[in-house]
Amino acid sequence: MDKTGICKENDNKEVIIRKEMKTGLAALSIAGLVALGNQADVQADTPVENGTDNGQNASEVSETKAASAQNMEEAEENLDDALDSQAEAEEKVDQAETDLKEAQDEKNAIKEEQSDLSASAEEAKDSLESAIKEEKDSAQAAKDQAEADLKESEEKQETAEKEAAEAEDNVSKAEDNLKEKEETVKKAEEEGTGASEEEIAEAKEKVDQAEEKVETAQKEYDKADAAAQEEEKKQETAQKEFDQADAEYQPVLNEMKELLSEMRKVFEASSKAERECEELKENIRAVEQDMAVYEPEYFNNWLESVRKNAVAAEAAKKQAEEALENAETQVAEKKEAMEQAETTDDKEAAKEAYEEAVKAKEEAENALNKAIEELELRKQALDWVESIQVEESIERCKETLAQLTKELEEKEAEVEALDKEYSRLDRMVFEKEDELIIVEKPWVEKSEALDAAKDSYEKASQIRDEKKSALDSAKEELTNAQKALDELSNKDLKEALEAKEQAEADLKAAKNALESAQKNLKQAQTETESSRKALEEAQAALEQADGLTLEKVLAADENDPFYQKHKETVDLINTAPDRLAELEKELKEAEADIKEKQNALEAAQKKKAEADADAAIAIADWQKYLQIVEGDGAEYTKGSGKELNLIANGGMFKFDTLLIDGVEAENYGILMNFDETSIILEGSVLDKLSAGAHKVTFKYQYGEVSATIYIKEAEGTQDPKPGAGEGTETGGNIQTGGAGSGTQTGGIIEAGGAGTGNAGGLKETGSVTGENAAAQTAGSTTTGKTPKTGDKGIFGLMAQMTAALGAVFVLAGKKFRDFRR
Repeated sequence: MDKTGICKENDNKEVIIRKEMKTGLAALSIAGLVALGNQADVQADTPVENGTDNGQNASEVSETKAASAQNMEEAEENLDDALDSQAEAEEKVDQAETDLKEAQDEKNAIKEEQSDLSASAEEAKDSLESAIKEEKDSAQAAKDQAEADLKESEEKQETAEKEAAEAEDNVSKAEDNLKEKEETVKKAEEEGTGASEEEIAEAKEKVDQAEEKVETAQKEYDKADAAAQEEEKKQETAQKEFDQADAEYQPVLNEMKELLSEMRKVFEASSKAERECEELKENIRAVEQDMAVYEPEYFNNWLESVRKNAVAAEAAKKQAEEALENAETQVAEKKEAMEQAETTDDKEAAKEAYEEAVKAKEEAENALNKAIEELELRKQALDWVESIQVEESIERCKETLAQLTKELEEKEAEVEALDKEYSRLDRMVFEKEDELIIVEKPWVEKSEALDAAKDSYEKASQIRDEKKSALDSAKEELTNAQKALDELSNKDLKEALEAKEQAEADLKAAKNALESAQKNLKQAQTETESSRKALEEAQAALEQADGLTLEKVLAADENDPFYQKHKETVDLINTAPDRLAELEKELKEAEADIKEKQNALEAAQKKKAEADADAAIAIADWQKYLQIVEGDGAEYTKGSGKELNLIANGGMFKFDTLLIDGVEAENYGILMNFDETSIILEGSVLDKLSAGAHKVTFKYQYGEVSATIYIKEAEGTQDPKPGAGEGTETGGNIQTGGAGSGTQTGGIIEAGGAGTGNAGGLKETGSVTGENAAAQTAGSTTTGKTPKTGDKGIFGLMAQMTAALGAVFVLAGKKFRDFRR
């Protein structure tokens, strides 16, 4: 078994100790160690020279402890077995519930598949019937369309036949016309020209004049073109010179623009900062005025003035109330007088007096309302002024004034820096102006020269364009004169040739039209034939579609086109009944499986209920035997620095926490004894408790048990030291470098030689000799008694058992002793 704990070394650092006990040691039961411890208790508590009575009393105590330990050990074993059985039963219940859920899920899945398959089959039937209807509708529509297409094709064929006949007739006419024109040309060639000699001479003179004009216009154009090219070269030269001057001028100009732009930004920033300074100064003046208001003399005068205003408003309100009362009295009197008036004149006068009184009353009411409003405002002002905390307000004003003054200083510094920057930029602009003047003069000269060159080139180009237009006009005139001369030279022949060319063109067009008409006719005949075939196919498809029914489709052959088109739907409808029958069978099997799983779950739940009952009984038995076996009623004196050891017989692995007066303890030690819980309370913890009784509770997973300890205040005298020949310690150590005996409660016994010890905790043996053993006695009390040869103390018995097992083991007692929570 792996024993693991957290230990505190002498340097107070926590470490993890993992100690695997030897196989031989595992054979020793804790009960055996307890029995050995009880035997050691008897030997350690009984001096050598004591009589047998004390030995008999110690033996009875030891037997009682052993019986109690045995009962608790059996209760622990029963509890562990019951808890294991409970866990196993719970696991079986969980597994049975899982199995039942899986079976129910399987049943639900089968039902869901049944439902889905039935719905799918119905949907498939509806879909197939819709497809049959669509097939019929589609076949009918296809037939109607085929009939319409055939009619249209026949009409096109008829039109094409007419157009082809007309084209043949046109070709025949064009051939006859061409023959006629050829004869005309032949005749014109035989007869010669039809123009007179005077017409031909006049035409030749016009041609000569036109040639002279062309020659003159060509010379003038060449001259203008040369002048324009010269001006263009001058313009190019001027452009190059300007570009060179501009390359020197533009950088300086851009730098000047950048400086001016930066100056403008600095000026705007400076102006803004100056405005902000003025605003800050205005705010400072306002805060100073506020501070002046809060000065005691001024503030008291202000407060007194506000109070006087409130008092005056109160008086004005009372005066308004009195005036209203008087006005109401007048109204009542005037009304009574009006009612008592007898003559008409008296009634009129009384009525006027009454109306004036009513008007006066309304004015008095308005005055009272205004007085009430004024009083309310004055009271609010007084409440506000009286609520002012003068010192706090002055302090806030001072803080605000300091903040504003700081901001003003910073802003004035910013203005000063901006002004300096503006001055620096201004100097740079002045210097840049001189540089700009130097480069600007040649730039202006070159710019003006470039503009003049452009003007000259534009004028030369305009003259050249004019000469070009005149040349083109002269050439056109020459062309027309030459053409007229040619026409007069053979006028009839030319007309005949043109007529022949036109006849040839007409014949060619007629033949092309005939070819096109014949092609269209052939295409129309083909379309008509195709339309007839399509109509026949549509008719056959309609007849086939009209014969379709759901039963025929479901029973159709696999090669049937409609079946192939809707194969999945047909297969789903045909296979659904068989699959539904299979699912119904599976559903019955699933219901049987669920019943079996329910029976298994009920059996498992029954077993678990039995295991729960056994566990409850085992817990009750364990709680019955749970008790404090050592340390109940222990006493501790503050400042003594000692420790208290309390032991409960509950297994350490079931221990949860330790409570002192109902509060979880923060620091305590646990001795490594696995069949009981041994707690160490150090003096540093006990010193914090008040004098009197305190309840220490061992809280376990399945119960708790409490002990009472008593804390005493420190007395003026120290407790007497143990006498010679014996040593005692509560919660301490007994260590010796030689032979001897000692008594320890809840501690660890370490021995370097033969000896005996009595401990309520874990008994350990070791081999420590010489000075090392003597060094371990610091803070402990040792005895000088030496047992007789053959005495079987705890060390002797442990050594004999270790030798008998063929193994030697050393327990790190010091580290286990300082094991801390």
